[in-house]
Amino acid sequence: MKGVPFWGLVLWAAAAALPAKAQDLDQLFRNDLPTAPPGATLDDNKSSKPAELPAAPANLRQVTVADCQSLQASKRFIERVAKSPSKMPIRLLSGFVLTKPLAEYGPDDFADLERVESACRVLGAGPQLLITFEDKVVEAQDARLEALDWVKRTLATVESLEPGREAIVYLNSAWNDMLTREPLLMNSDMRVVSSAIILKQEQIYRQMSVPRSGSGSDGGRLPIGNRTLPHGAGD
Repeated sequence: MKGVPFWGLVLWAAAAALPAKAQDLDQLFRNDLPTAPPGATLDDNKSSKPAELPAAPANLRQVTVADCQSLQASKRFIERVAKSPSKMPIRLLSGFVLTKPLAEYGPDDFADLERVESACRVLGAGPQLLITFEDKVVEAQDARLEALDWVKRTLATVESLEPGREAIVYLNSAWNDMLTREPLLMNSDMRVVSSAIILKQEQIYRQMSVPRSGSGSDGGRLPIGNRTLPHGAGD
């Protein structure tokens, strides 16, 4: 891929799936994670399709039957997150609720979610359920933002590495650091970092003309530490 910018290679490799290991906490939510793209609808469900939806104020969009269906699709996920005694795993920020992934939710989106529930009455658990859900989502967002500072620093360092043994040692260390930060990162974050590390390692070895299997501690490849990514990180 001569001539392709480094970050172009990173984005190309980010789509590659890697083996996964089981994570019990994620499995608790995994079957209920709403992953349907925006605009997807479900089969008719009378409990989530009131005959008449209240008219929205002039400055707000009208709640639609499709909104009710979308909220119905997320019902079990929202209830599990809100009622769980545990924090929401950061990887679940990829789940769609209404029109966007939770990683992109802000105050206006949570307010819209409350309006949809008020009109559709899908959850039927009172306002506290959505308040708790919002608190857990925001907590997960804040934790991820802190981890993303490390991601940005690491990607900048990886890109700047010059060929040599010190660079390979750093890449191994960065890989292990990534795995320790795995609970604080989304799957997409893990894919970008892992792809950058692997691509840079391959680039350095090609520039150093080091064979895949060498003789002696200095002549052979230093393998990236455990290349197995956490559960779902290659999804």
